[in-house]
Amino acid sequence: MPVAQLRLLPYNDSTMLRPHSALLQHTTQAVDSYLTALIQQRIDEANTLHTSYKQFWENILSVTTSGGKRFRPYLTMVGYGSFSEDIVPVASAQELIHTAMLVHDDIIDQDMVRRGHKNMSGIYNDKYSPLLDEASARHHADSVAIIAGDALIAEAFFAVSSSSISPELIRKITTRLHASIFEVIGGEFMDVEAAFVKDMSYEPLIVSRYKTAGYGFIGPLLTGAYCANASEKDCTALEAYGGAIGIAFQLQDDLLGVFGDENETGKSTLGDLREAKATKLIEIHKTKMNEKQAAHFNAVFGNQQASDSDLHSLKADLIASGARKEVETLCETYYKKALSALPELSSSTQQAELLGLTNILMARSS
Repeated sequence: MPVAQLRLLPYNDSTMLRPHSALLQHTTQAVDSYLTALIQQRIDEANTLHTSYKQFWENILSVTTSGGKRFRPYLTMVGYGSFSEDIVPVASAQELIHTAMLVHDDIIDQDMVRRGHKNMSGIYNDKYSPLLDEASARHHADSVAIIAGDALIAEAFFAVSSSSISPELIRKITTRLHASIFEVIGGEFMDVEAAFVKDMSYEPLIVSRYKTAGYGFIGPLLTGAYCANASEKDCTALEAYGGAIGIAFQLQDDLLGVFGDENETGKSTLGDLREAKATKLIEIHKTKMNEKQAAHFNAVFGNQQASDSDLHSLKADLIASGARKEVETLCETYYKKALSALPELSSSTQQAELLGLTNILMARSS
């Protein structure tokens, strides 16, 4: 497909989005069925240990199946080039890792809601609050959430190892899965320290590459490509697309985290500012803010006692300084960079699917 035919939709033009592809729908159905069966097996096994452990796995099932677009399993099928029942466990492993990262990320961000529903911390905070003081209930709820994330990671490796693909391919995919997890842990670590370690510099785009792009886009695409024994040229193009789209996705996520509709995102738009998230948006604002904006920023950003009114005022400053607009432009640049990799793919199906996905992601509101 020539570059001229790769059409990028404007941010707010959701009316022109094509319907979800048949591949996405087929993958979603197959992965949901696989994940439900897998976790139901764990529920049954857990019941032989203790009823509370059974409930723990029931809550994992609820968190895993409540919402989510299944883009990462879909990307695995795109990397493969078509739907294959044989690689559903491998594709499902990508969703298990994603859910694990979300569970752990919510602990880091001190959130108890995800996709408009109580997350693992929220579920167990409600359970423990009648039994403990507020701080103790939250601590133990987060402890359970950590365990749940660990369990999901273990299940991802189980899914790969128990699939019907060859032992050699299992080793290759397991190595890729490990690399994805290693990278996202590094990205999360840098993201945590960037909020308060002042004598260390962390470039937000580098953090985005490792926190989001590696496990969320590159890993699934390459996993599918490995299963199809894809050429080195195609793998290089998929990796280039995944790296760029992952950074664009994270930049957009940072914008939605501050300026999104809470009814759409299911999360507060004040949390990132209150928790001093060191995003590209904040980095750019710091270089553009005037003296008055700087004084307000220093008083409010990362201040746990800051009022909602003060935080909303800081959001207005992020617009007035031009930081929001610059991040929107940068985000579009990375989306275009992702699209520029598509003509290098030998499969027109992959080109079409990834073009459609890019348009969907650009217009997302959550």
